[in-house]
Amino acid sequence: ILWGLRDAHAAGVCHGDLKSENVMLTSWGWVYLVDFSGPYKPVYLDKENPTAFRVFFDSTGRRKCCIAPERFLKGGMGRKAESLRPEMDVF
Repeated sequence: ILWGLRDAHAAGVCHGDLKSENVMLTSWGWVYLVDFSGPYKPVYLDKENPTAFRVFFDSTGRRKCCIAPERFLKGGMGRKAESLRPEMDVF
């Protein structure tokens, strides 16, 4: 998993939503990282309003948060969009 994340970061790609549900294992023992955030999920979330978190990051309804704390800001959804950073994947 860490090697895959390292290779993605070396290519300039950050995952943005790394959690156990987004790691797939094949019958050959290969590990795949899936569900990269890309341009579809917000970088920052409003810490006062959990709606965006539920819609984009908690589709299972388990109320489990695997997002870096620095991504939650007051008025986060209205903040100028920035790119994900590698340190936001591993915290």
